[in-house]
Amino acid sequence: MKLHRIVSLTCTFLAFAGCKSAELEPRTEVLLQIDAERLVKLSAGQMTVEIASGATGGALAAAAPEEFDLATDEFNWPASIALLAKPGHENHIFDVSIHIEANGKRLARSRVKSSFIRHQTLLLKTLLYGECLGFTECSDAQTCVAPTGKARCDSADVDPNTLPQYNTDAAAGQSAAQSGAGAGAATGASGMSGGAGRGGRGAGVSGSQDAGAQDAAMPVGGGPAGCQKTGAEQCDNSLDDDCNGDIDCADAACTNRQCVPGGMLMGVLVPESSACPSGFEKGEQLLHRGLVDAGCGGCTCQPVQTSCTPKAYFYGTSTECTSDVPPFHAGTLVTSPIPEQSGCSSTPAGASIGMSTPAGWRVQVTQSPAICEVNGAARPLTPTWSTTMKLRVTAGKRTGCEPGFACVPKVSSGQLCTKREMAECPAPTSLQIWQSDYVDERSCGSCRCAAEGGSCSGLRVSLARSSTVGGTGGTGGFGGTGGLVGASGTGATGATLAVGGSGGTTTLPPMGGSGGTTTLAPLGGCNIVDSTLGDGQKACLLTTYAPAAFHVVTPVNPTCSASAPVSGSLRPSAPVELCCLN
Repeated sequence: MKLHRIVSLTCTFLAFAGCKSAELEPRTEVLLQIDAERLVKLSAGQMTVEIASGATGGALAAAAPEEFDLATDEFNWPASIALLAKPGHENHIFDVSIHIEANGKRLARSRVKSSFIRHQTLLLKTLLYGECLGFTECSDAQTCVAPTGKARCDSADVDPNTLPQYNTDAAAGQSAAQSGAGAGAATGASGMSGGAGRGGRGAGVSGSQDAGAQDAAMPVGGGPAGCQKTGAEQCDNSLDDDCNGDIDCADAACTNRQCVPGGMLMGVLVPESSACPSGFEKGEQLLHRGLVDAGCGGCTCQPVQTSCTPKAYFYGTSTECTSDVPPFHAGTLVTSPIPEQSGCSSTPAGASIGMSTPAGWRVQVTQSPAICEVNGAARPLTPTWSTTMKLRVTAGKRTGCEPGFACVPKVSSGQLCTKREMAECPAPTSLQIWQSDYVDERSCGSCRCAAEGGSCSGLRVSLARSSTVGGTGGTGGFGGTGGLVGASGTGATGATLAVGGSGGTTTLPPMGGSGGTTTLAPLGGCNIVDSTLGDGQKACLLTTYAPAAFHVVTPVNPTCSASAPVSGSLRPSAPVELCCLN
């Protein structure tokens, strides 16, 4: 069933046929025909047409809105509404606003203002462009058009003298489709005979013919008549190069191109490091996701060398040594410093505490705190993105594709996308949101350092045999192997005695004689180490002697990490919303 409407504002200029004697005269009428590009048809659910009329623009009176349920099977594009002028009011003007909605949300508005020519039936066609979905920049006196594939605002006023007369003849209808003017240009015409039709392509009231449903400015195809063949089809120049009646994407030879939903500027989304597909050389835009805050930089840290101080505790008795259990606490602290060397001094370690011959000992190591010196001045580091893609752009052509579609090169990798210009992405595309920039309002506080580690674990303390002692003896000094006894005799001078550990060798010159000298070689010395301990270790000595002490150490310095507190915000900006093929 085809629906049709004749809009009548009896108080103003619109009337049903049959009023007075005007029925016998040619009608003063405008047939308003509303068509839409494919993107609009896919997105829209309802259409409301508001019509007002009056003698002047300031005296317009509105009729009840015309509402169309675009989802019903009874509706087909284009929609036609007959505007009939009331006799005597042929010079009145009319103002038509067309609203497209989906799920209660307005997607687009189109507007047209015009008037009549007495005793003429004029055809006024208006096209709802896909690029105008979501475009809200036009004023009340303007309407959105996109004849070049980019939405812009244009005057809603239409001079009736530029409108073609409506004729039921198909050829006349075709002529009107090619030359008709209106808000946003025109596509096709449904016929009308004896009334106003609201019907689909190829059908109207009383069996009238569709005068053509194709976009005259953006043809899908054509015939070879008058065509001048220039060679093989070029597929991207909007010309029928091979004169086979098909242009660009509509031509079977153009296997390297395809029709995709979107605007005139299409892009392919590929990784930043990927090569660019052929045919997409009209520009490039980097797009990002996942903004990563790198924090603050510019700070440095220098570790302070670790200081290790050894302490030795001597046990006075074997019982004191053996009864001390971990954690060790007994023993007397050796107050004299323990030198860092590979040898030892002649002073026994325990002499400072009156314990030259300890029965045992333990070691405790004190380590300095881990410290790092801070330098530098903090500054915010450049943020990074977890994902970066590039959108390579091509100039699509409308030719060879349905309205709302563009003819672009085929690609073997990446996603074909166009910037979203409507409330929802049309099938078979889906929405992708990317970012093209960020806003950085961060600041950094003072540099600081964190120190970790540092160690004195390699420090060792050793006890070694005591060094040499001696005295002055007289004539007849003597000694023996493994020990010595010295005596002074008459006239003896400079007797030198050496004392060492067991196993030493004593050499005696001939005894007697004035000025004789007895020399005993060291019986051991610091090259003999009896005990070595590290931090927290204990040893009970089996022998008693007057040991000297020394330590060796290679301290490990701490590791440093520099940082600075960050404040303020870092957020992505300049979002780019794409409709990409799934």
